[in-house]
Amino acid sequence: RGPFTLMAGATYTKAKITQDLLEPTLTGKVPRHQPDWTLTATGSADLGRATIGASVVTITKSFAQDSNLLVMPGFTTVDLFAQVKLFKGGSLALNVNNAFDTLGVFEVNQASVPPNGIGFARAANGRTISGSLRFDF
Repeated sequence: RGPFTLMAGATYTKAKITQDLLEPTLTGKVPRHQPDWTLTATGSADLGRATIGASVVTITKSFAQDSNLLVMPGFTTVDLFAQVKLFKGGSLALNVNNAFDTLGVFEVNQASVPPNGIGFARAANGRTISGSLRFDF
């Protein structure tokens, strides 16, 4: 509406393992890394010479492995962006990904916490900031 734009999306998944021939004890459990909800929203404002906006992504909790013993907590990340037209054919852009430096875990290799307390996981990148200067000729 006017100079404002908003896009949003939601994915709901209620997954269950219906049958596992190799490991029957997994039947009825939730598959690994499968959150119930993934939510996204991106909004921006076009101010003429400048455009600013933010993107928010939320992923709800999920299980590390099919055994459903270890839960990976849900998380929300916020990305910010801005672009300013400096002159005809020239612009400056700034992007901030994971602006609040949120710890988001996507994957854990262990089914439960090992006795030594050390495991392997894959996490969202921490806060990153990038800028660019563009010249069109």
